[in-house]
Amino acid sequence: MKDLNLIGELGANITASLPMTDVARGAFDVAKERYGANTAELHVAKRIEDDANISMRLAGDWTPPW
Repeated sequence: MKDLNLIGELGANITASLPMTDVARGAFDVAKERYGANTAELHVAKRIEDDANISMRLAGDWTPPW
């Protein structure tokens, strides 16, 4: 979120419309509401997986970071 906030500040300073930044911030906000305030950036993808009832994970023997 730090980077998205910095980009948002930049957009405000130059009065530019940054619609993709707003969409990205919204995706992070939904993940934060669903999984908690201390979630990592990969929870945005986890939210998509959960909503679509799919897995985008690679096959193999590894431990997810969450």
